[in-house]
Amino acid sequence: MSNDDYKFTLEAKYLKKAKDELNENDSDRMAAVEALRKWLNEQKHLKHPSETEHLLRVLRHAKFSQIKARETLENVAEFAMKHSDTFHDLNLADKTFLDIIKTGQMLYLPGYDDEGRKVCVYRLNAYPIEKAMKEVGVQNIIKSWNASMMSFFYDEMIQINGLVFILDMTGLSLSVISKMSDPKIKKYEKDSMKALVGRMKAFHYYNVGTLFEAFFAFYKTIMKKKLIDRVKVHDSLESLYTHVPKRMLPVEYLPDDYDGPSAGTIQDLIDEELQRLQSDVCKNFAKSYFSKEKYMYDETLKEKSTEPIQHFRKLNVD
Repeated sequence: MSNDDYKFTLEAKYLKKAKDELNENDSDRMAAVEALRKWLNEQKHLKHPSETEHLLRVLRHAKFSQIKARETLENVAEFAMKHSDTFHDLNLADKTFLDIIKTGQMLYLPGYDDEGRKVCVYRLNAYPIEKAMKEVGVQNIIKSWNASMMSFFYDEMIQINGLVFILDMTGLSLSVISKMSDPKIKKYEKDSMKALVGRMKAFHYYNVGTLFEAFFAFYKTIMKKKLIDRVKVHDSLESLYTHVPKRMLPVEYLPDDYDGPSAGTIQDLIDEELQRLQSDVCKNFAKSYFSKEKYMYDETLKEKSTEPIQHFRKLNVD
């Protein structure tokens, strides 16, 4: 996407939200993108996709602070190099990837919630971790998580309003906890926190059982405090309904006597996700964002800059 191609197409209320919460202004949005691109192109130690859609997403994450955006570009490139085997050249048509998607482990609910946020349901037991590690291996599990979530980030509604996660912990056991503590998964999760680009607005844990504290103890050590503060634990679906509209949920998560709008069945959502992943929008995003040749980070080549930072804006609390 070039600057000439970009147009803000969302409702006016989201333009206001972008201005109020992300310091985004129509008048200098593209000037901020160009300033970041100019800096990126001048760096000897760093390569990162420079298309407008990618730089604008980073600027929104950074609330249009050039300083924070530069740090984010470095963090993402460093992460991509460190985890090249699970980040680069992800193929959305790969059979193993699609087989994982077909399990329905991660379900993206249709539409957006009442605050314009996308909702993702992660079902721990849809593809038991012991079985997944045996059948496809840790690397493919991580690649699936990465590609599935990242392939949504071209969506400006998500960039501005954020993501909400429902984590269905049905089937949590000591065996699962030990598998989730695999060194490769732990390293990926820890490093990804630094390279996270997006607004993660809530984490709703459902059906956690007695082992949840042991499970969550690990994540508390790597999650930022603001993300920990957004964790909510639900012991019933009724509690969950106060945060996620019933209209968005699949029928398997709704009361038997409910006759209102829903997302259909879990299988319906799986079929819709498989179709979405094969769309030109997703394929083009994956090709432009995950290509290995577009990334490089070498700290030894970094020069100390004396250039004044342009378009610096005060950071608000996300």
